[in-house]
Amino acid sequence: MSATDSRAVAFEDALVDALQINEGLAGVQVEIGPLGDYTAKRESIQFFGCRAEEEWTALGNARRDETLTLRGSLFVDVPGGSVNQAVRTASARAWQLRNIVAAQLRSDPKVGGTVYAAGIVRSEERRGLNPDGSRRSTIEFEIQARATLPRA
Repeated sequence: MSATDSRAVAFEDALVDALQINEGLAGVQVEIGPLGDYTAKRESIQFFGCRAEEEWTALGNARRDETLTLRGSLFVDVPGGSVNQAVRTASARAWQLRNIVAAQLRSDPKVGGTVYAAGIVRSEERRGLNPDGSRRSTIEFEIQARATLPRA
């Protein structure tokens, strides 16, 4: 990889590696790419890809600024029982997991030196019912990161 290549892959890999060893996420499956219903655990964080936008700072062979947007979702499934209680439990746990991801980014905003700043910029919760009767809370989120790509 040359010094001017996008930081997208390095950023996503470093973040996933950091989340996989985060003690607050013990037992939570953290993966790059979507998991099927049969391979995902009851709690998972899945990353679906990164968009990279470059802004040129000058004409010719010059430094570029890069903005990365990493899309992910986290899923929490809670077995049946009281519908309201299961939904509340799933929702509360999903937001707790989202906040752990946010805290990880605040504790290392450079994500292992791959970017110069990163943080969650959008979160949206959806609730659902699984075929087995368990309740699901899904939070889709976007992480935005900024990097400077040096001259070639």
